[in-house]
Amino acid sequence: ENPGAHHVALGRQLLALRERGVLVVGSGNVVHNLRTMQRDAADGQAYAWAAGFDDWVKQRLLARDVDGLQNWGSQGQAAQLAQPSHEHYLPLLYILGTSQSTDAVSFPVEGVDGGSVSMLAVGFRSTIHRMIPPRKIVAEVEIGRYVPTATASEGRPSNSITIAMKAPIRMSPQGSFCVRIPSTTRAMI
Repeated sequence: ENPGAHHVALGRQLLALRERGVLVVGSGNVVHNLRTMQRDAADGQAYAWAAGFDDWVKQRLLARDVDGLQNWGSQGQAAQLAQPSHEHYLPLLYILGTSQSTDAVSFPVEGVDGGSVSMLAVGFRSTIHRMIPPRKIVAEVEIGRYVPTATASEGRPSNSITIAMKAPIRMSPQGSFCVRIPSTTRAMI
């Protein structure tokens, strides 16, 4: 039995959400051992096992080695020290499950804090742009009700509606929607 494979498979089920434009985020740590953490450690100072496991994960991600990543325990004592319990590693497997083999992999944040907590951030960026099929609806939403107003016109996204604060909403083919609020609007909320 491979418990890591189960978590990657659950992530694969989330792939449909990602393909619809939903941002899927996992929050954890590749290396998370608070018992060995040294709060006074210098920046970049890491135990050899912590730096080694962190680097092993990065190399496996770049190689798209799903089997290796879901079998992280094969790394022996380094894996045991890096992940005394698995809940901090598992979010990586869910996100890995939502990724495609053609995605670009990036590491916007790297490094180990306190010798034994990796702050590695992993990004998967699609190199193939997918778009929700157009709904050709423009509407206004009032509190508690939906009022269609017109069909989409040129220059306006055909799969969006407008609410009172003018925040675009992406419609899914099933009729559900997600609100995208521009940063200029956030200040007014």
